[in-house]
Amino acid sequence: MNIIIFGAAGRTGQRLIKQAKARSHRVTAFARRPGPELLADPAIRVIQGNLLDADAVARATEGQEVIFSAVGAPAGSGRAATTLFSQGMKHLVAGARLSGANRIIAVGSSGIDPEVRAVFPLNFLAKLVVGPMLRGIYDDLTRMEEWLAAGGELDWTVMRPPYLTEGRLTTRYRMAVNRHLPGIARISRADLAHAMLGSVTEKSTYRAWLEIAY
Repeated sequence: MNIIIFGAAGRTGQRLIKQAKARSHRVTAFARRPGPELLADPAIRVIQGNLLDADAVARATEGQEVIFSAVGAPAGSGRAATTLFSQGMKHLVAGARLSGANRIIAVGSSGIDPEVRAVFPLNFLAKLVVGPMLRGIYDDLTRMEEWLAAGGELDWTVMRPPYLTEGRLTTRYRMAVNRHLPGIARISRADLAHAMLGSVTEKSTYRAWLEIAY
């Protein structure tokens, strides 16, 4: 399957690439600043570009079947207002329409929903500390999801992980479609990538948000 990963140079994007190659997908990696390791990998096609450049995104999605977004905000930008996720997703959807790709899977965050059921004391920390620190990101992730839900024409999925760790791949995690899991705390980026790839053809995840955690 031809897949493209936006945010490929990030920590989640790198795990997506590794696991996608292991599943024999034909991988295109799109990154603003692809590192030497990414550029040196002969098994993937690398495109350097900016998600906010609509023309670059449209060219990159040509010939793709599935679009993944593992895009993250720059470090230290959490409080600042941003349109990276919402505007970027509009460019991805426009590219999907041109290319004929009907499947988009994106990373969001459980932090955007005040009803999330995090374990104690993370529930208080999320509300009083993390939420205000990441308000700019959370507001734009909310806009991204609202825009996708309003459009509804593509088979999109937004993964909502809690705190992301650098832990190993376990494949032992919980997922819920359009509902909250009890007592969430964390998930490794490797397991998040595993769930994203596993959701490609899972129709119950189409046009839905998924909460994922251990």
